[in-house]
Amino acid sequence: MSHKFNENLLQLSKSKNLDEAKNEWYLIDKHTAETNDNTCICQHKVKYLNYMYNIETGYTIICGVTCCKKFNLSSIKIKNTILLEILRGQIKGEYSVIDNILIYSETVQNKLIEYFMKKINNYNLKDLDDLLFDINDLIKNYKITYLEEVKQKIVVQIGKLEREKLIEYFMKKINNSIHDLNNLLFEINDLINNDKIIYLEDIKQKILLQIESLEKEKIKELQRQKEIEERQKLEMLERQEQYKKQQIEESERQERYIKQQIEELYKNMKLYNICELNDYIEKYIKLHKLQDKSNDRIDKVLKNYYDINNNSSISLEDKQVLTYKIIYALKNL
Repeated sequence: MSHKFNENLLQLSKSKNLDEAKNEWYLIDKHTAETNDNTCICQHKVKYLNYMYNIETGYTIICGVTCCKKFNLSSIKIKNTILLEILRGQIKGEYSVIDNILIYSETVQNKLIEYFMKKINNYNLKDLDDLLFDINDLIKNYKITYLEEVKQKIVVQIGKLEREKLIEYFMKKINNSIHDLNNLLFEINDLINNDKIIYLEDIKQKILLQIESLEKEKIKELQRQKEIEERQKLEMLERQEQYKKQQIEESERQERYIKQQIEELYKNMKLYNICELNDYIEKYIKLHKLQDKSNDRIDKVLKNYYDINNNSSISLEDKQVLTYKIIYALKNL
């Protein structure tokens, strides 16, 4: 079997320049087989295997240790863990890569697509962001362009989850106060107008309805408070009127009592001496002050009474006569 390293390597590489083509191949893994039935790209049977992946064409080959050193084949390792995991899964056991390279490449492609599709609907936002990062790495750095469709599905799923998360965020706050809802409405309007997040229109309408409902409830509450205040005010006025009425009744009762006392004093004044008469008049004065009345006629009569008692030049008999007159005057007030 002839040595066909250069010919086979160029056939599976994008570049037809050998030195450039060597740089397209990355190391997947190293493996020691139980037998030497594995075929190197040069077509020799080998036991010590280096599995290589072409980042331009997507092909995978086996290269023996000797050929790797002899032809200075790149030893750069694949860093994308997802691709490495899938490729390693496909290279277990003994495999004649060159004879089956197209079938193998298609199998790897389907495995890679299947790997991502299984995760799309089961991942949360953070995991999907990490997955998108890996896919962008595979597309950009490993030229695996057939993952563009998978990438778009992940982007759509991320958008869906972000939409659900944003809607959930606003729905949790929809029962807040009017002040908080107005702030929320401002935030939503900013997202709709500036970030073009149109799907928030439904949430916006719900917030507007909630604000309207709360404002109506607020008006009702203000009306209830006003009714309570008016009722309390009316009750206070009623109590004041009741108290005023009681005061008038008490004043009238006191006045009747005074009149009765004066009448009694007038009927029996001839039976009393001047000291006893003065005692009754003093009682009258106290009752008069108790009523807190201001009456010029009463004040004039009482002044005469004080003048008589304080005038030492008036005889006791004259004082008694004048006291009779004062009692008579009080009776006729």
